[in-house]
Amino acid sequence: MNGLSHIGTASSLVSGAEALLRQGNLEEATQNIYDADCILKLVGGMRSLEIRIKWSLARLSACRSDYVRAISRYENLIEEHQKNFGIDYKRLRTLNCELGDVYRDLGDMRKAEYYYKAGFATASRKTKLLTDTVNVSAWLVYGSLTRF
Repeated sequence: MNGLSHIGTASSLVSGAEALLRQGNLEEATQNIYDADCILKLVGGMRSLEIRIKWSLARLSACRSDYVRAISRYENLIEEHQKNFGIDYKRLRTLNCELGDVYRDLGDMRKAEYYYKAGFATASRKTKLLTDTVNVSAWLVYGSLTRF
């Protein structure tokens, strides 16, 4: 197998892990993510795949209620995206809102609201127009903004 097919395999493993996380199958998702990470480390590869693996690890940590690790991983991803792509990068909205979900699950509504608002601040103009009237505090009461 050449490097490109290894990258394809790793990408498929991450996609499968994302589906498994949505289904609540954490053990298989964990294995897929770590297998993909091992492949990536062996052959090197695409930056986008590395980011997907990091994001999947953040989501996995949140699903496992390993909030300290989830917070650390989300914060690192947010910092990395701000540094490399700027504060207006569209993926920052989702990263911030998912971190808000973690804080909400912890019961820290102040930080949850902060990250939800940070997510909306990085939203596209169209999304901002749709969410201008959103009361983030009320959303905290009724549930997730981003549950994947």
